[in-house]
Amino acid sequence: MIIVLASSADMFAGNEIDRAQVRQFIALLTSIAMTANSAVVLISHPSLTGLQTRTGLSGSTAWHNSTRARMVLESVEKRDEPTGDMRTLEFAKNNYGPVSAKIAVRWQNGVFVPVDVSANRAERAQVMEDLYIEIAGILINQGENLSANKTAANYAAAMIYDHPKGKEFIGKQEVEAVQQRLLAANKIHIKTDGPASKPQRRIALGPKQGEPEEPL
Repeated sequence: MIIVLASSADMFAGNEIDRAQVRQFIALLTSIAMTANSAVVLISHPSLTGLQTRTGLSGSTAWHNSTRARMVLESVEKRDEPTGDMRTLEFAKNNYGPVSAKIAVRWQNGVFVPVDVSANRAERAQVMEDLYIEIAGILINQGENLSANKTAANYAAAMIYDHPKGKEFIGKQEVEAVQQRLLAANKIHIKTDGPASKPQRRIALGPKQGEPEEPL
């Protein structure tokens, strides 16, 4: 059995930055868990700092240190407001087990359900590579310059992820991983344009001139 309490702002009437008060509150939740022989899950919302640092924390560090495990549910969209139906669930702490990899979940019929991205990794990898090339082709045909520079405003992976069709990717990190695989396979390449004094490196489709594409 699992007892879910939502949220800490409604359940805790004390000062969230007071370590002693927080520890006493967590001790009360522990008593509930022991009495009911169950797990207690407390839902909490992060502070602005917790959002910026992606720790999901708010208030005293006792919220993290006094618990046995802590999970962070984060929007896949790295924007000010969550959009789309994809999220990632990640253990930030787990005293009684390993800290697992991120779990992708999708909002479906009123609940979050796991997205099995490992059932057929090879098949998904091919689908994502085809999608990358498709979106890149659309953007290039629209006159967009897909920069290979990660700090550029028109960074290729970011622009592809921001495209409406890019929502199939599980975060920008997956787009970058796909981009690296395509570069390694010479299915896309980095082309240098502009004057020698200020060269611009951009992503171009197809193998680099003079180099054959990696055989399938």
